[in-house]
Amino acid sequence: MTETRPNVLDPKDIHVFNTGRRYTFAGQRIAWAVLSEMQHEDSEWLRVYDVVFSDLDRIIWGRMEMILDAPVDNHNVLYAYDHNFYEPDPLADQLNGQLRAAARKI
Repeated sequence: MTETRPNVLDPKDIHVFNTGRRYTFAGQRIAWAVLSEMQHEDSEWLRVYDVVFSDLDRIIWGRMEMILDAPVDNHNVLYAYDHNFYEPDPLADQLNGQLRAAARKI
């Protein structure tokens, strides 16, 4: 994946949620943000999203590309994460601290 945004996220672009899974006393807190969105080349109905995420409680983070017919939401991120549809990435590494800080607030 190519670098699509500066290495700082606007706080309003960061989404956080708790899965309720009991990995820690606080559950499983996940933060994510869409870095870019574009039309899929083969379909007028599909969008391609470039997403970074961080699981604060399991200390896992990465970057995923999602092809969806609707905007990204917590369910899509969790599904991709649970099925290992992500990869390590230098930009995700750089943004991880900011994502973890946001996840600590819930």
